[in-house]
Amino acid sequence: MQRIEQHKATRNILDLDPERGLRAGQRWQEALKHTAERCELVVFLVSPAWTSSKWCLAEFLLAKSLNKPIFAAIVEPTDHDAIPTEMTAEWQMVDLTARTRDYKTSVVLPPGDGVAS
Repeated sequence: MQRIEQHKATRNILDLDPERGLRAGQRWQEALKHTAERCELVVFLVSPAWTSSKWCLAEFLLAKSLNKPIFAAIVEPTDHDAIPTEMTAEWQMVDLTARTRDYKTSVVLPPGDGVAS
């Protein structure tokens, strides 16, 4: 089990996480580039602050240039025109602020994984 946890810790990064994120004094641009190169998927939490950040745009463009699958979720009401065309033209986004699509369902996962709802 410890090996699995160690493996999982090397596969994701959250810049605010003190254990798996960026640490004080770390060269953050280099760390993010290295992480983007070896990751399988990049998740962007889109908000007005995200759309106004040149660094968030740079991270998105890096992930796109590396041909990484991109999952973008709008987490705060955001002007659609402020979202980079490079993102909206190619990737389907999920709007977590739009209540019109709220629904619940159950799915059966592969054997051994249980049922999620």
